[in-house]
Amino acid sequence: MRIVSLHPFATDTLDYCGVGWDLVGVTHVCSVPKNATKAKILTTGRRGKFIASTQDLARVAQGLTSYEVDIEQMIDCVPDFILAEIAHPDKEKFIPWAEEVLYKALGKRIAIRDLNINSLKTLYSTMEEIGRLIGKRERAAKIVDEIKSHVTEWVDSYTMLCKGKKVVVLSEASPYIVEAGWMDDLIRLFGAQPLERKEQSTCGEVPWAEIVTGRPDVIFVAPHNAFLNQSVRRLTALETAEGWEDLPAVKRGAVFFAPGTDIYRPGPQFLKGIAALVSAIAGLDRPIIQDQDDTYRIRHVEMYRHKLLGRP
Repeated sequence: MRIVSLHPFATDTLDYCGVGWDLVGVTHVCSVPKNATKAKILTTGRRGKFIASTQDLARVAQGLTSYEVDIEQMIDCVPDFILAEIAHPDKEKFIPWAEEVLYKALGKRIAIRDLNINSLKTLYSTMEEIGRLIGKRERAAKIVDEIKSHVTEWVDSYTMLCKGKKVVVLSEASPYIVEAGWMDDLIRLFGAQPLERKEQSTCGEVPWAEIVTGRPDVIFVAPHNAFLNQSVRRLTALETAEGWEDLPAVKRGAVFFAPGTDIYRPGPQFLKGIAALVSAIAGLDRPIIQDQDDTYRIRHVEMYRHKLLGRP
């Protein structure tokens, strides 16, 4: 089986299921498995870098994902499946049309699967669907059961410490992007309250004024694909925002920085990310369910500002 993964979540799921060697193409933000020796990097964040040989192929590339896709190199990978987060507004019409365009270009049928992860339920079902697709149904189900088991245990143990707290999860600080969808489900599961946004969506840019109005008790900063030291550097943008010092989370020292390489992805990393979030909401100072260095609290960052931020 030859698989192109245009979604980091799918790439990690495939690797955790033990079939990384089936990957022939991935995105530039994927954590490429060591055994994915055939995988080519098919995307970039720069618009206009790749040129398709036909207008139809250019439209396919634009509709498959929000990244810039090298559609010609993807065709050279001769995939059997493409796992993507479809960016086209009409997914039901786009997918069969795109499959037909790729069939004409490649001379073989390619199945496109849309990974629409907009809730905790669809996050679990997407893992299971990928498992069925690659013939690793039991392995994928085991991952889901493991995550559910840990989350249930933590809900039983820490809900009273989390209850009623207003929580904002930022996946970027300039502009301000607030995670929603399954993240909101997780926050509510612990009795806390996610930010109420005027424009409800899986995630999206939010005016700073809305965050200030929401008066969060906890702010959890975890930029996508960022390591911990990169996440910490978002403080320089946050601390200059109007009203920052007056936020309850800042006054309480309940601002946490975590690696975005953990919390948005399945497998062991995913559990580490959730553990860090739960610890932050519950206010656990000691590493009860997470490693000591999985997150930095704002007080720690301020104390070691020169070392972590590179300036006084």
